Amino acid sequence: MPIGDGLNFFGQSQGSSFGDSADGPPYPFSLRIRIPSSPNHTIETNRTLDSLDTFQRLLTLLVSGNIHAFATSGERIWTLVKREEKLENHLLHPGFAGGDNYKLPEFDTALDKHAPIYEGEDYYNHLWELDANISIPPTLNSDLETFENLDIEDKSAFKRAIYWYDLGLRNRKESAISTPALSTAIECLLPKKKRLRCNTCNSEVGPGPTRLFKLFLERYGTVPESLHKNRTELYNIRSALVHGGFAASVDTGWQSAARHTDDHSMLLEVVTRRSLIHWLRDPHRKSWNDEFSTSNG
Repeated sequence: MPIGDGLNFFGQSQGSSFGDSADGPPYPFSLRIRIPSSPNHTIETNRTLDSLDTFQRLLTLLVSGNIHAFATSGERIWTLVKREEKLENHLLHPGFAGGDNYKLPEFDTALDKHAPIYEGEDYYNHLWELDANISIPPTLNSDLETFENLDIEDKSAFKRAIYWYDLGLRNRKESAISTPALSTAIECLLPKKKRLRCNTCNSEVGPGPTRLFKLFLERYGTVPESLHKNRTELYNIRSALVHGGFAASVDTGWQSAARHTDDHSMLLEVVTRRSLIHWLRDPHRKSWNDEFSTSNG
């Protein structure tokens, strides 16, 4: 799909290191999927939308660059564009033109322009804000294959988790929305407790939801040791937001630096991404779930 030139006034004229003014984030990303065809248009449409949603959310998790589906509300929005060296406001329909070939019987690989494979040490530690192009993690194919091979229960849980993760990223500027969403992404993968009861007092035994959340982060949400204490506090922050005990834009003063540097939100985003990816890659996730779903301590 063609990307217009000269519309990004944050280009070279502002001293950017990017080449052309349309280079750099946000990156254009074209997603094509293969589905079984059906003579029933409704069935085929539902298959298409479900597959597009699933793989868009998977790529949002696995590929840096905050990949998200384009909003198709149909409403025009006010947009600031540069034309003939002047800035103009225009009420426009945002979107991408799919053309007449959006639906093909087979993939035409000649149309593909592949992004480069990342060659650094840790793909998920790299900051992409100054990169002119997005790169693909070398583990992408194996992670997608692992997802496809999950059993029905785990795949459903993981699809719910990436839905909440995607929602958290879309609302990252408002922690009252992003923090509960990212926390819920983790909770989707917590061991499902069996309702074991104490023979004496009939109370449920085993770790509660708070303890399970923290144990999950210890196993999957790997961060440097200096951040372990901050990671432990994430569940308490989430609980305060969910239960109405805190709202950043209300309970933080206008002049407070914390209003503009919400460190826990960034940490939760990093921890959530690592937790979901490490859970997906863990061949022993079933035995770990069984251990804590029946544990009495």
